Amino acid sequence: MKKLLSVICLVVFSAAGLSAANNKIEGKIADVSEKLSQSYRKNRTINFKKAIAIADFENLGAAAKENSLGEAMAELFSAEFSQSTLFRVVERKNLGTIFQEQSLQLSGATDGGKAAEAGKLLDAQALLFGSVSEVGETFTITVKLTDVETGEVLAETISVPKEDLIETREYLLDMAYVQKMGVGITLNVMGITVCGNNSTFSPALGFENTGLQRQFGIEVRYRFTKWLMAGFGFDSIWGQLAYVPNQAWDVSTIAPLDPNNTGTGKFIVDAKGFDIPVMIYFNYNVTRRFNVFAGVGVAYEKITLLGYFEESSGGGGKGFGVNQYGPELSEEVVAGLFRVGAEFFVTPRLAISFQVGYDLAKMEPDFANQWHLISLQNNVGKEINMSGLFLRPSISFYF
Repeated sequence: MKKLLSVICLVVFSAAGLSAANNKIEGKIADVSEKLSQSYRKNRTINFKKAIAIADFENLGAAAKENSLGEAMAELFSAEFSQSTLFRVVERKNLGTIFQEQSLQLSGATDGGKAAEAGKLLDAQALLFGSVSEVGETFTITVKLTDVETGEVLAETISVPKEDLIETREYLLDMAYVQKMGVGITLNVMGITVCGNNSTFSPALGFENTGLQRQFGIEVRYRFTKWLMAGFGFDSIWGQLAYVPNQAWDVSTIAPLDPNNTGTGKFIVDAKGFDIPVMIYFNYNVTRRFNVFAGVGVAYEKITLLGYFEESSGGGGKGFGVNQYGPELSEEVVAGLFRVGAEFFVTPRLAISFQVGYDLAKMEPDFANQWHLISLQNNVGKEINMSGLFLRPSISFYF
C-alpha cells in the first residue's frame, strides 16, 4: 500500500509540475499575442476580422532544430490567434507549398517588404512569423507581426527556460490541437448495461441472465470549447430483459395433437433494436494526453421484444416472435444517460477511452396478445426495469 501511495504521489506531483510549466509558457504566448494585437489595432479602423497567416518560425540553434520548436511555436500562436476577436487565421497546411512554389523564404524576411510579399501570396492582410534562438540555458523567441498593406512590422520577444519549453513542447502541441479541433468520430464497442431482474456483469449472457449489450455504436462529437463537447450517436442493442423460471404455456386449442401443447419451463424475454443518444460532455485535461470527462444526455430507444423457452423444457416455438406462436412486440423508450470516463490520447488525432455511468429507463410492455403464455404479464411485471450500471470502451478519431 505504501508503495502504491508513493507512485500515486509521484505521478500527481509530476503532472502538477508539468502543468505549471505549461501554464507559464501559454501565459507568455497569450500576453505577446495580446500586445501585438493591441499595437496592430492602433490607428486602424477595423470592422471585420483580418485574415492572418502564421508561418513556421525559424530555428536558429541545434536544440531548436532538433525539437522542431519553430513549427511548434507557429502551431501555438495559431491556436491563440484562432480565439482572437481581431484576426481570422488562414489555413496553415498550404503555407509551405505556396512558399516553395514562389521560392520565398521567410528566414530572411527581416524587413516588412519581404513579409508583405509573402502575406499577399497567402491572400492575408497580416503575417505572423519569427524565430527561436538559443542564449545559454534560455530560448529567445522573436515574434513579428507584419501589416501586408503597409509593410509595418511589430515585434515582441519572449524568453523561456530551455528545459521548460523542450519538456512541454509535445504537451503544448497536443493540447493546442485538442483545444481548437471541432469534430470527432467515436467508435463504441462491447458496451453493457447491467439491468433486468437477473442481471450479470458478464458480457456473455447465459439463458437465465438479463442485461443489455451495445456491441457496436458510433458517435459524432463536436467540441465547442476545450471543456465543452456535444455528441450525437447510434448504437445497436441486444440483450435479455426479463427471466421467468417457471412460465406456463397452453396451445392445446390450436395444436391439440402436439404432445407438448401444455407445460412449464424457463422463459426469457429477449430484446433487440437500436438507440439514438444525444449527449453533453464536460472535459478536463489532467495531463497532456490524459483527459477526464462527465456527461449527461437522453436516448431514444426502439426495441423489439421476443420470448423464448429453454429448449430442454419442451417449449420450443411456444414463445413469441420469429418462429413462435405469439407476435413480437415493438416498444419505444426514452432513457436518461449519465456518464463519467477517462480518455488517453495515443496521438493528437487518436484517443482511447473507457466510460462508466448509469442508464435510467423503464419499459411498460403489453403482453395481452400473448394469450398462450399463462400470466406472463404478472410474471414479468407491469414494468421492466432497464436502469442499471453502464460500462463501455471506445476509440475516437478527431479532425
